[in-house]
Amino acid sequence: MPAGIVRIALGWASFLVLVGGALLFVEPAGTPEFVVTVLTIGLGLLLAALAVGATLVMRRLADRQPHDPDTDAWGPADSATPERQPHDAGHRPLN
Repeated sequence: MPAGIVRIALGWASFLVLVGGALLFVEPAGTPEFVVTVLTIGLGLLLAALAVGATLVMRRLADRQPHDPDTDAWGPADSATPERQPHDAGHRPLN
């Protein structure tokens, strides 16, 4: 997940938690609005936990597999590919 997406998710999560927390002092307990406000705070906390968890997993994966621009998915970039090998390399004559 790119850093911009995580930043947006944390922004929305903090918005939900802060607004929901402010509404808790306004809404009377036991009303449907109070329940919706509590669920909104829970959703904000869940979104924040997912964003932080995704960031930690991405950092751990980045530390485990450093990106090397000299290699690609198939091995070193300078390895001999069939296009680069001489025509008779590794082949025996048929007779």
